Amino acid sequence: MSRKCRKRPSTTGSPSRYRGERRNRIAVRRQTRQSRSFRGDEPTSPVRSPQSSYVTIAGSAFSCSDDDESSELSDFDVINDVIQDALLESSDSSDYDDDDGNMSILQELRPFLFCSLYTVEDRRRRSRKEVTAPPVRRVSTRRSQGKRKGVLLPQGGGPPGAPLCFVVDLDETLVAARGGCAHLRPHLKELFDVCHEEGCEVVVWSAGTASHVNELVQAITTVVQRRAWYHHIISRHHRWFKEDCGGVKDLSLLGRPLDRVLCLENNPLSVHRQPRHSILVEDYVQPANSDDTLRFVAGVLRRIASRLRSAGERGGDVAQLLSVDSGLVELVIPINPQLSVTDPLVNNLYSIHSRGLRYSPQSVFTQRCYGGQRPFPASGS
Repeated sequence: MSRKCRKRPSTTGSPSRYRGERRNRIAVRRQTRQSRSFRGDEPTSPVRSPQSSYVTIAGSAFSCSDDDESSELSDFDVINDVIQDALLESSDSSDYDDDDGNMSILQELRPFLFCSLYTVEDRRRRSRKEVTAPPVRRVSTRRSQGKRKGVLLPQGGGPPGAPLCFVVDLDETLVAARGGCAHLRPHLKELFDVCHEEGCEVVVWSAGTASHVNELVQAITTVVQRRAWYHHIISRHHRWFKEDCGGVKDLSLLGRPLDRVLCLENNPLSVHRQPRHSILVEDYVQPANSDDTLRFVAGVLRRIASRLRSAGERGGDVAQLLSVDSGLVELVIPINPQLSVTDPLVNNLYSIHSRGLRYSPQSVFTQRCYGGQRPFPASGS
């Protein structure tokens, strides 16, 4: 008997549509076999398609051909019961026909090993999340920005590999600010051009208020014609300025190697803690176009920076280089006992020994004035 070839249902549609067509086709085949078995056309036998991975359950009219034919429960029946229980427990309740209540389709059973609900990428991502990292010590924002405890300057901020940290004062050192007018000392541009050429870190340190310092810095910027002529500005602040100490500038608070720090100041009391790291210049209280002080300071600065750069990591000390520079002389400045300064280091001193320029706008050495104090005549002057 020839059978008509039925067109296989398309599997390109949705899974639910494919399952419905499959169920209908299997139900028609089963009903056809049952009707033929009742008419005696062909014996009832389990349907096993070698090309299909699906397993069908034997009907009630199944006859076993083994020796075990009279057995009430055959091995095939046991397998069918297990499969039926598995299918009945499934959530798909549409596997039964509405006509006779018989099961119309069986789900495919496939072997599995090391089954996981997550893909390889999911497992990797979860493993990375579940790994406990060692506790990391939190660093404060102040420390991360270089604002260490007791230090005025942040780490870095200057030119890389700067051979020297050059600290400059404003009032009566670079500027004569009296009566609301600011008169800049001559040769300011030449001085800061040398700082830029030598790659020095420039720090403006003044005991004036922030507004006063900003006005003077803007005036200097106009003359120097270089917007970034400085790297840091320190104005009056409670972290370093004390009224009873007279605005002492402790160079160790800058956080820089002290052997690479040079200060330009006019008041010896401001640098009395590190007088050997300073160059004292005479007070500039009124405009004087003939004053060449900063031009000589620029020459000393160039020599010191070049020697420190040539020394590199091997050494080089600012105090030692200042002591042998030919453009400087030894200054001995007495301390006025009437000064009300509570710094114990000042109270135990009678004079301050520092270095100053050999050049002076004054014709007589004793006419020099540093912070309102006259120096003693020193050897080599």
